[in-house]
Amino acid sequence: MTKNYLSPISGFFIRYHHSSNLIRNKGYLYVMGTLFYDNMICIAPYGNQPKHHLITMTKKLINFLINAKKSTYASAQGDSKKVLADSSKEFIYSEGDLTYRDRYFGSDSFAGEEVVFSNNEAIWVMNYQGSILDKTISEKEVYGFLKKALLNVTEEMPFRGPSEFTQNDYSYKCEFEGYLELFRGTETILYKSMKIYELSFHGGIIV
Repeated sequence: MTKNYLSPISGFFIRYHHSSNLIRNKGYLYVMGTLFYDNMICIAPYGNQPKHHLITMTKKLINFLINAKKSTYASAQGDSKKVLADSSKEFIYSEGDLTYRDRYFGSDSFAGEEVVFSNNEAIWVMNYQGSILDKTISEKEVYGFLKKALLNVTEEMPFRGPSEFTQNDYSYKCEFEGYLELFRGTETILYKSMKIYELSFHGGIIV
């Protein structure tokens, strides 16, 4: 049975399947074991929903992620990133009570982590690992194109770039499964139809 529940916290309707207990704890709602933040819109997984449909969306967090991603690596020029003592590179972006930190190691092959903090407490994290597969193509060209793709991050996919992005001989593709609270996915870059770069990512809400 499908029901609508009006959150006393956010005022948004939460739509869910079957009857279940609603537990309020630390400003969150738990419905059927799923965590829902305040100020969010929940869409139950009805019938033939698109594969890459976000089941739940925290509007504030999504908007913040988009602003942060567009303002850090994707728009970085030259030495705008901070190099730390352990040789990792770091980008920081803050907006109100939220802070975004992207820290990674490596270059043509790399691994890193993005964390969102609310009042200095981690609330969301994403780990990623990627590599340029064809070493005959310059790193500058590949990552220059990647940054253009990442600047097109969307509300429906606030993890990396859009589902598809093409420019000249380069094409970008991002696929994921899950939702903002728990997800995993991959992104690839093709040059003249040949895969030259691949990255995997996963993450979710930290409770």
